[in-house]
Amino acid sequence: MSKTLNFIKDVGKGILDHDYPGLASEMAYNLILSLFPFAIFAVSIFGLFGTPNNINQIINLLNAVAPTETLHLIRDVLNEIFRSSSTGLLSIIALIGALWTSSRAILSIVKGMNRAYEVPETRSFIKLNGLALLTVIMFAIVLLISVNLTIFGTTILEFLSRFLPISNDVSTTVLLVRWPITLFSLFTITLIIYYFLPNVHFYKKKLLLSSVFGSLFFSIFWLFGSWLFSLYVENFARYNAVYGTLGAFIVLLIWLYYTSLIMLIGGEISSELYKVFSPKIVEVKNKP
Repeated sequence: MSKTLNFIKDVGKGILDHDYPGLASEMAYNLILSLFPFAIFAVSIFGLFGTPNNINQIINLLNAVAPTETLHLIRDVLNEIFRSSSTGLLSIIALIGALWTSSRAILSIVKGMNRAYEVPETRSFIKLNGLALLTVIMFAIVLLISVNLTIFGTTILEFLSRFLPISNDVSTTVLLVRWPITLFSLFTITLIIYYFLPNVHFYKKKLLLSSVFGSLFFSIFWLFGSWLFSLYVENFARYNAVYGTLGAFIVLLIWLYYTSLIMLIGGEISSELYKVFSPKIVEVKNKP
């Protein structure tokens, strides 16, 4: 019992000493910045491959979670993008911007985990940024699937049921399996992040083992936070009249900060377990 309490104290001390609340703010800020170029990229791709009928389908899907004024704005933007002839160049620029800003958030994780393991960063600029970009792509795919399954799962099923004969049994099964699938996906990508991002070169098996526990922590607590967020989304219409889009944006900010903070805390848990499992102090290679 005393060992468990000491471990919790060490984790709490590490969170404060390594300024994880501040780093989480930095991560959330970069993630917010990446949303705008990513949105431009998404609508630009829509302009290349979409059809006028797709506009109505998108609006119908968003109708359950977005206020009327926002829907009108989205419809106007999509129509303008669809008529534009410069979407190819715009999508490339937007994609570069989205990857760059979101990779800054990943570098915040690298900074935090190096602090946790008490190691300096010796990898080259190209190697470090390449690793960050690769992580962004993998994490974006997993996060996109996870968010759609956990937060918008009910809304998407309701939308699809208008066009496809989806039985109640199928709907129930999908809603039940979305959580295990999301948990496994999050666990896998987080395990990769905790294992490869810190600049640690010794006791790799111990690093992998400790990363498993940190990944479990992040996956479980992220699902819990996303479940709370999904409750808000499913009851969004009740708050539109009072708070409108501002309320949704504030909730998004809180969710991104929460995601960033528990990601860093999971890394701190991994580092403390690594110190317990490893017989010697963590070392790092002098060469990148």
